[in-house]
Amino acid sequence: MDPIAKSFAEWLKNEEEARMQYYEKCQAYFDGVHPLKVPEKYRAIIQQAYGIKVNYCAPVVEAPVARLKIEGITCEDKKVSEALTKVWKYNRMDAKATKLHRNAIKKGDAFAQVWPHFPPGSAVPDRYEIKFLSPDNILPIYSTDDAESLTMVRKQWISFDDQGQPVAHKWLFYPDRIERWHCPLNKSVTTMTLNDFARLNWQDGEPDGFPPVLPNPYGYIPIIHFRNREDDNPFGTSELHDAMTIQDGINKLVIDLIRTADFQAFKQRYVVGVEEEEIPVNPESGRRELSSNPGDVWRFPGAAAGDQEVTVGELAEQNPDGILKAINDLVDHLCAVTRTPRTALQESEGTASSGFALSKVEAPLIDKVKEKQTSFGNSYEDINRLLIAQMQYHGDLPKGEIPDTEILWAALEAASPQDKLFDVQRRQILKQNKVISAKQWAIEEGYSEEEIAAMQADIQKDTDDDTAALLGHAFDNNPFGKQDGPGGKQGPNGGNGDGDGE
Repeated sequence: MDPIAKSFAEWLKNEEEARMQYYEKCQAYFDGVHPLKVPEKYRAIIQQAYGIKVNYCAPVVEAPVARLKIEGITCEDKKVSEALTKVWKYNRMDAKATKLHRNAIKKGDAFAQVWPHFPPGSAVPDRYEIKFLSPDNILPIYSTDDAESLTMVRKQWISFDDQGQPVAHKWLFYPDRIERWHCPLNKSVTTMTLNDFARLNWQDGEPDGFPPVLPNPYGYIPIIHFRNREDDNPFGTSELHDAMTIQDGINKLVIDLIRTADFQAFKQRYVVGVEEEEIPVNPESGRRELSSNPGDVWRFPGAAAGDQEVTVGELAEQNPDGILKAINDLVDHLCAVTRTPRTALQESEGTASSGFALSKVEAPLIDKVKEKQTSFGNSYEDINRLLIAQMQYHGDLPKGEIPDTEILWAALEAASPQDKLFDVQRRQILKQNKVISAKQWAIEEGYSEEEIAAMQADIQKDTDDDTAALLGHAFDNNPFGKQDGPGGKQGPNGGNGDGDGE
C-alpha cells in the first residue's frame, strides 16, 4: 500500500476507534453505569458497602426526545404526499423516529437506511423500507474539502445464519453501487473490534444469491446521517458531553451523604489507654491500623500503656447540610450546562404551575429542541427525497423533478390546565360576540378541514329542516307549493292555474 494511503488508513482507524469509545461511554452514562471518581482507598470501601448512584444523564436525553414529535409530512404534490405518508405508516415511523432521535441525542449520531424490498426472484419492489442503523456499525466518509458531501458509507456488523454460525458483513455504499463482502466466523465469536474486522479475509458477495456488487440506480447513497448539535465536525456531539463530569461529582457527593448518615446512626467510637496488641492488624499491610467504618471502635494505647485509666468516647456527628447544598448546586449547574429544566430532572409539586412560568423555565430547552427540529428535519427531507427517487424509478410515482417536502412538528410550548381552560373560554367568548367566525373558532379548536366541512353541512341541513317546518309549503322551491302550476288543476290562490285568482 502507498505510504500516504497507509498513513491515512491508520489515522482513520484511530479516529473511528475513538468515536466508538465515545459512543460506548455515552451509552454507559445514559444507563447509569458511572465510574466512581474517589480516592483509591475510599473506592474499596464504597464499592463493597454502597451501590447507589443518582442518574441525571437519562433525563437530560429524554427531555428533548419527549418534545420531538412528528405530526406529518407536507408536499405541494398531493400524490407524492399520499405516497410518502403510506410509506411512513408502513415503517411505523412514529416509533422509529423516536429511536432515531434518542440515539442521535444520546450518542451524537444515528443513521437510517432507505431501500426497496424486492420479493425473491422479482425486480419490482413490493414496499419501501426505512431501517434504523446504530452508529456503532456505520462509518460515513465525507469529502475532504466539504464536510457536508457524503462520498461513501461503510456498514459492518455480525449476523447469525440458520445453523447459528456467526457471519461478519462489510458493505460499502456509493451513489451508484453497493459493494458487499462477508466472512464466516468461529462459533465462539459474538463481538468484534475494529481491529478484528480489519484482519478478516473478506469474500466477495453474500450467500443470498444476489451479485457481489448491487447497482444503485437512484443516484443517492441510501444511508441518511442524523447529527446532534451540528458543527464543523462531520459527526455530531452527544447531549451528555458536558454532563458526564458533573454527574461524577454528584455521585461522589451522594455517596458522601450516605456515608455521613451511616456515621450519624453508628457513630465512630474510640478507646484510649489500651494495650498496643489490642489494635487490629490489617491483613493486607500486616500493620496495626485503624479502620473508619460505621460502628467501628478505634483503640489507642495510652501515654504509658497499662498505667493510664482507659477512656471511652465518640466523635461528634457531621452536619449533612453542606453536602446537601453542594448536591443541589451541582444539579443546578447540570441543568444550566445542558439547558435542561430542573422539572425534567426532579418533579416538584407546584413548580412552574402556570403556562407563563413553564415557558420561562423551559425556554432554553425549547431553543435546543428547535435546533434539533431543523437538523433532524433536514435528514427526514433527505429520506423523503430518496424515497421519491426510488418510487419514480420503479414507476410508483410519475417521473419528473423531485418536489420539496416539509416535516410537521408538534407544538413545543407548554401550557398548564388552567391556561388551557382560559384559552377555551376566550375563544368561546370571541365566537359568541362574533369577533371570530364559527369556522375560525373550529380551526383554533383543532378541527380538520374535513371535520369543519362536515359540521357546516350538518348545521346547514338542520337550518333548512327547521325553516321548512316553520314555513310549510311556502318554503318549497315550486312557487305554487305542492299544487300544480300553470295549466294545472288549481292555482296558488284557488284559481284554475292560469294565473288568475278568480
